[in-house]
Amino acid sequence: MAEIIGNIATQPEKRTAQGSGDDYFTFRLAENTGRGDNRRATWFDVRAKLSQEQADLLVVGQLVCATGRVEPQAYVKKKALEGVPVPQTWNEVIKTLKERNALGTSLVLLTSSVKQHEFKPPA
Repeated sequence: MAEIIGNIATQPEKRTAQGSGDDYFTFRLAENTGRGDNRRATWFDVRAKLSQEQADLLVVGQLVCATGRVEPQAYVKKKALEGVPVPQTWNEVIKTLKERNALGTSLVLLTSSVKQHEFKPPA
């Protein structure tokens, strides 16, 4: 299990899972590390099984702690391939994907625990 402390970057949006019909909420979460010029953000796409009441308490900018399973996912950017003829070999597929910068990745955090987090500066 991973514990991610970060700021909510997008308003939680309710979705319904295909197949099971279960409701869940999605939002982006930014985990910030470092200071000054060394500061960087790691972005997570959060999929949280929360009640509507729990989701209503989450707002953009809020610092939260989300506990769950992180899954790296790869995807194809469909718009990058619009109008491209279908390649005939795997080598052509790979070459086309690279040339068009058509592959993307994301870190997905699957969770049912998102709680407000209070920043505590080091003593």
